[in-house]
Amino acid sequence: MAQSPTKPSDSALLQGSPSCLPAALRDLIDNPQFSDVTFVVGKRRQVIHAHRCILASRCKVFHGMFLNQLKEKKSSEELQVPFVLADMNPDVFLAVLEFLYTNSVTLNSVITLEVLTSAVEYGLDDLRKLCVEFITKTLTVELACEALQAAVTYGQTDLRQKCLAYIERFTMVSNLLSTLSIGHALNITFKPACY
Repeated sequence: MAQSPTKPSDSALLQGSPSCLPAALRDLIDNPQFSDVTFVVGKRRQVIHAHRCILASRCKVFHGMFLNQLKEKKSSEELQVPFVLADMNPDVFLAVLEFLYTNSVTLNSVITLEVLTSAVEYGLDDLRKLCVEFITKTLTVELACEALQAAVTYGQTDLRQKCLAYIERFTMVSNLLSTLSIGHALNITFKPACY
């Protein structure tokens, strides 16, 4: 007697270890083996390798870029011409790739505002949120004004509000210390947070 085919109600989605896939994909970032697209990035023209299927599946901008390239190019040799991103910092581009490959990103105060800019330009809302979260957790007097400017430029109202609140708190403390003459007694000079 033949077995009856499996019914859809008998199926289940099972997953292996959740850390295996991101770790394996992280190893593919800027790895020339099996890559099918290259980017020439920054003033020093650093060559960075990537994989079209990953970039196109995770980012509409790359999807459109690759589709346009396919429509315009006829031969496989023409498809191997690298994309030039002369104005982008290679570390920023690698951070964007890290996010696209692994859905996580390693940020630091040096590149975060540029990564935020790229996240907005590439339509990567989850990356944008991670950048805003990092910036608000690590705000300093020096970073607050730059972050505020980026927030206004790119319409990031949540970041704008957090920067303004930070600057206001800093200004209130500065004014309070000046009023109490503690600054003079401790020989501290206060400068405005933004110029």
